[in-house]
Amino acid sequence: MSWLQITDFEHRLLDTVPENGPLRMALPWLNGAICVVLGLAAMVLYQRGTSSGAEKEEIGAEGMWLVCLLPGIACTMIEVTLRSMQDVDRGVGELDRLRYQYKGA
Repeated sequence: MSWLQITDFEHRLLDTVPENGPLRMALPWLNGAICVVLGLAAMVLYQRGTSSGAEKEEIGAEGMWLVCLLPGIACTMIEVTLRSMQDVDRGVGELDRLRYQYKGA
């Protein structure tokens, strides 16, 4: 499992980005905007693929609309996971506070 360890360079790189900096604040919104644009592109590609005539033969990649949806699916899964981890972290913090409050009892 040594390939999972974070090197010193990666720790320094992660420490240079502030927790509430503009990059961390804007990145989820930018990811969401890109996912919306790709979702619209997927709708257009799907409609072109289902239409009849010569346009359908020109498309070539019939499943490309599905590939356009993958970043949105991944972004949604990551956001849901982060939200649930924050809830768990809050619960653990509350349990820690209770443990130290009743430690001497």
